[in-house]
Amino acid sequence: MLYHGAHSPKMEKVADIRAFAEKKSIPIEGSAMIAEDSIMYSFVTRMNDHILFDENGYAIKFNSGFENEKCGGNILSFIEGLDTVSYIARDSNWTLEKESNMWVDFGTKNPYDIQKQLKGEAFNYCVVYYWNVFSGNPNHRDAIKGLQASIAKNPRVKIKMILVNHDIRDNIDFKKFAERANKIKGVKVEVNEN
Repeated sequence: MLYHGAHSPKMEKVADIRAFAEKKSIPIEGSAMIAEDSIMYSFVTRMNDHILFDENGYAIKFNSGFENEKCGGNILSFIEGLDTVSYIARDSNWTLEKESNMWVDFGTKNPYDIQKQLKGEAFNYCVVYYWNVFSGNPNHRDAIKGLQASIAKNPRVKIKMILVNHDIRDNIDFKKFAERANKIKGVKVEVNEN
C-alpha cells in the first residue's frame, strides 16, 4: 500500500534504517530508537510527533495556542517566535527524562542515556522528533529540514534537536513483548510464527 508517500509498516533491519537515513540526509549521530517495549505505545501516541521541552526538561504545551492543534507545522512557527523566557504552560508530569526512558541508542538495545547526550551542552529548549521509514518523504526528511531551518531562524535561543526512530525492527523479540503485554490486565497478545 502506498498512500501519499506512506508505506505499510514492516519490520526493518537496523542497517536498512541507517542506509535510509543516510540517503535522505537524516542526521542520526547521537539519535535514538524507540525501545522494544515502547513500540506499540509509540505507534499510538508519537507517530511523526514533535515534542518541545524547556531547559529544565518539562514539556511545553505549544499547540494550545493554534487553531488546528494537530497541525505538524505549529512547531515551526512556535520555534521561530521563541525567546529565552516563555510563559507557555508546562506539563510537570511530562519530562524529557521520562520520555527518554522509552528510547535506546540508535542501532542497539542499550538504554539511551539522555544525561550523557546533554552533558556540557547549554540549551534553552530541546525538540524531540519521532520519525520512521514507512512514512516516506516528505513526512520526515522535509520535517527535519523544516525544524533545522526554524531553529536557525531564531538566534535568540539555543535549541537542541533529538531524533527518535520508531520503526518496528527485525531484532525485536515479539514473544517476549507478548509475555510482557499479557501481564497487563485485560490484554491478550498472541504471536504467530509466520
